[in-house]
Amino acid sequence: MAQIGNTSQILVDTTNAFTTDQKFATPDAVLTWARDVGDANKVSIIITRSDKKNGIRGRNDKLVLGCDKGGKYDSSESFTTTASKKCNCPFKIRTAPSTDGSVWKVQVIHGVHNHGLPDQYHGYPRKARLTADENKRVQDLQSVK
Repeated sequence: MAQIGNTSQILVDTTNAFTTDQKFATPDAVLTWARDVGDANKVSIIITRSDKKNGIRGRNDKLVLGCDKGGKYDSSESFTTTASKKCNCPFKIRTAPSTDGSVWKVQVIHGVHNHGLPDQYHGYPRKARLTADENKRVQDLQSVK
């Protein structure tokens, strides 16, 4: 991970962290891997697009992952002013099945972020959620009442 640029334009390159020749059995396995790598590099990974091959010409299975700061809010419909964490970050990873469909491969489309990464990541919204095991434990504790 390298930080490039001066204080007015910060670019953080995470291409090497997300570049892999590893093959995955399912898109969920790719998502888990990408989020783990993201957590290690203080990047919150989200699904930006998901397509399923459904017989429509040109539509193939794929999953596009991005940074949670990607995109921008549409402020034209709202009269309130909010602090937005979105800054149109171009970071993008694409995953699709191999030609024979047996495994899923990962391709980094754009590994650079146009924003700095947080000094602390433990309080980030996605990190603050309970894991599946923690949710199960809460349910078990509630049923003991």
